[in-house]
Amino acid sequence: MAELRSKPYIYVTWMARLLAGTRSCEWASWFKTQHEGWSWKKTPSDFDLAAWTMRHAALVKVERDRLEAEGAEVFAEQQNHFKIRGRAATLSGQPDLVSATEEGVVVHDIKTGEPNAADAAQVVLYMWALPLAKPRYRDVALEGRVVYAGHAVEIPASAVDDAFRANAVALIERLGAESPTRKTPSHWECGFCEITAEDCPDRIEEKPPTEETEVF
Repeated sequence: MAELRSKPYIYVTWMARLLAGTRSCEWASWFKTQHEGWSWKKTPSDFDLAAWTMRHAALVKVERDRLEAEGAEVFAEQQNHFKIRGRAATLSGQPDLVSATEEGVVVHDIKTGEPNAADAAQVVLYMWALPLAKPRYRDVALEGRVVYAGHAVEIPASAVDDAFRANAVALIERLGAESPTRKTPSHWECGFCEITAEDCPDRIEEKPPTEETEVF
């Protein structure tokens, strides 16, 4: 049986998907926020973590080498880890790289897959959270950079605006609340979810029949 955490705990990646609209079932993130990860059964996965780790590490090294060759001071991985303890929940994250030059500070996150809207949302969350968590970034308008194998997407500091802050805080409050947030089961949504039917009886396993309507 899933065991409750002593305090709700949220990872930035869970929020990014919801803020970007690539996931709509807030309940799944609420469940993970409220319950210890080791205490509930996960769906089987064929994801090759070792291969992903090696690809990711290689791309991080390329970006770090480029930044240092240009004279930037670079903070990597665990140096960037943060935990922000709020009233509703603790928010945790870890940008791959943060570079500092005379021109400014940039948050870099390295992606091995195809571009996804959640990637940018994740970096904007880092841009918002780091100044709250790390004294050296206080009062600094961070910029962002999502790095893919063949190109990069730049994110201006202006992405962290009042609307973004309000949406992020409201989502944290919903995920950290004692009452469950909304559940939106579907074949597509559940297909990407690691929570089994043991904890989510509404989980949809079977692909629904194709519904077609003649209109022409």
